[in-house]
Amino acid sequence: MSRARAALRAAREAGDAYESAVAEDELDDALRMAHEHGVATDDES
Repeated sequence: MSRARAALRAAREAGDAYESAVAEDELDDALRMAHEHGVATDDES
């Protein structure tokens, strides 16, 4: 998930709306899958 967070941060810093949306979706998917499998994340949602 650190890669997904880094990709999102980089896209936002670059001001790239499309890449930000893609990276956000990928992060959301990774967090959802982690939660479904009982993997702890530093995300509170």
